[in-house]
Amino acid sequence: MFNGEYRRQMDEGKRIFLPPEFRKDLRGKTGIAKGPERCLYFCPLKNWRRVIEEFEESPQIKQVQIDKEGRIRILKEFREYAGLEKEIVIAGCGDHIEIWDRERWEEEKREIEEMGKMVDKRRLQIGRAKRAEKIRTYNFPQDRVTEHRIKKSFHNIEGIMEGKLDPIVKSLQSL
Repeated sequence: MFNGEYRRQMDEGKRIFLPPEFRKDLRGKTGIAKGPERCLYFCPLKNWRRVIEEFEESPQIKQVQIDKEGRIRILKEFREYAGLEKEIVIAGCGDHIEIWDRERWEEEKREIEEMGKMVDKRRLQIGRAKRAEKIRTYNFPQDRVTEHRIKKSFHNIEGIMEGKLDPIVKSLQSL
């Protein structure tokens, strides 16, 4: 299992040092592929069946050898695809590792944080569907619509469902 975020520098030989915490799970054959977010995916070949479920199309996986010092060489086509220069981030993502350009990684993290804030804001708007948060309920057996904001009920549910909302709108406007 790969977890954590590690900052590394690519050496002159276009190699990166893998975190020691990851190396124990990287015994055997490993592969690298172009990830969907302009990063690289790296993991043991035995994990690829699970990992490719994240891809829209089946990726082209290149086998990669880890040297004795725990480094992997990143081929030019992969460096160019992911925009890898000197500073990189190696992120553990459970069953695989993602390799990012540091600036692109920071940008991706900011976007995720912004999305999280937006989701939280929407959750506050939606509420938790508690009875006290209801705006309007429709009771078909009793032919009644209750507008909870003004604590008033209206009959003729069929007409209201057809768009005859004047009594409700007038009551809401009078607030």
